[in-house]
Amino acid sequence: MVWTWLTVVVLGVVTTVANVVQGIDHHHQHPLNRLNMMVDKVESSIWEKKQRLGGAHIYHPNQHEWDEGEVSIVESAMEEQATHPEDMQDYVNNAPWTRRTKHSPAVHIINMQLINLVAANAQRVKTKGRCEEPRQRCEAIRSPEHPADTAFLPRCALLHRCAEDTGCCLTDDHICAAEDTENVELYFYAVGDMSATIEKMTFVNHTRCSCQSRNIVPSCKCPRYYSPKSVEGQCTCDCDIGRSKCRRFKKGRRYFSQTDVRCISSGECVEPTCEYGPFLTRQRRCTKRRERERYITSRK
Repeated sequence: MVWTWLTVVVLGVVTTVANVVQGIDHHHQHPLNRLNMMVDKVESSIWEKKQRLGGAHIYHPNQHEWDEGEVSIVESAMEEQATHPEDMQDYVNNAPWTRRTKHSPAVHIINMQLINLVAANAQRVKTKGRCEEPRQRCEAIRSPEHPADTAFLPRCALLHRCAEDTGCCLTDDHICAAEDTENVELYFYAVGDMSATIEKMTFVNHTRCSCQSRNIVPSCKCPRYYSPKSVEGQCTCDCDIGRSKCRRFKKGRRYFSQTDVRCISSGECVEPTCEYGPFLTRQRRCTKRRERERYITSRK
């Protein structure tokens, strides 16, 4: 590379000197001025060849003072380190954490694809996940009017429900709950130890859903020691944490008063939540722990 450069320089000098000599022969009036001009051209030619071979930041031999519009060597080097908007886009696209191959699309293209996927999913939830139409659910049959060992056929009832998993609301402060309801009557076989009877049971069916505030607990009445709770938009009666007396009722260790039983039977009070099984109206208590296995077995 060095020898090639020297050869080019020498050839340039020889050619230029020859031109100088020819110029002197043709212009005898000002030979000294013409020679100085030729020498300047030789130096400029050498500088241009060095610039092409060695880089752009080489000091020009005739540039003793910088013009106002020109850039110095230091300024030119600093300019290369400056960050421009177009360079920043390439930096993001070529960043190591993007893990792109040379054939993969740029980051902004990938982001647009992800945005389109999110928009499509949001539209699907908006159209198919609205909190309007109740969804069908299977609910196990529990009758407080029958003994714990009574088996029902069929074992479940198909009912429509509004709940958190049936519709999507815009904020976490709201939940999909029933706005309108109706009573439906369904018929079942009630199979006991020695007999089987046909029983008519009444259930609450949800007919329309809407997003309702979680802070609004539906108006409901509970037996003594129990507290109203909102579960999936429905009122339930359960024990608060730390209320040991309520826990004894929940585990079947205490009997409910006649007033509470009448309130539950009439539907004025919500049936209490029991630990091991349903509330037994005739026994005026919840299912006990030792009765749990018999209750579960009778429904298998």
